[in-house]
Amino acid sequence: MKLFVSRKKYDLLNKECLLLNDDYEKLEKAYEEKYDRVLDLEYKSEMSYFERVDLENEMFSLKEENEKLKKANEELAKLWNDANRKLWCNNESARQLRELSKDILDSQKIDKNQLATYIYDIAFYVGGGVGVELKSKDK
Repeated sequence: MKLFVSRKKYDLLNKECLLLNDDYEKLEKAYEEKYDRVLDLEYKSEMSYFERVDLENEMFSLKEENEKLKKANEELAKLWNDANRKLWCNNESARQLRELSKDILDSQKIDKNQLATYIYDIAFYVGGGVGVELKSKDK
């Protein structure tokens, strides 16, 4: 067994050892960079997952709000149609009452039955088509 190594062989082994050590340091540095990149990507992945969950929850809430608004819009349309119908009926009643007043002023003789029937028919338009009950005042 030989205990001594020649200077040339020692220098060669030392040079090879230094090269291997440099390569090891480069690989270790590259590994740390890649590992940091992996950690960064994992963090971004988690954040994007939570953002997606938040967006899904927000989208669900918006759909619920949209349904509520749709129902409210339908109710509003019903109320508007009802108010429009009542307005038309009241306007029609007023028109017919004006015509009746003109007819009464122009006529020489008033037929009570015809007048009562006409007023009774007009009463069905008052209040939006809800019939009004007419009662006579007997004195």
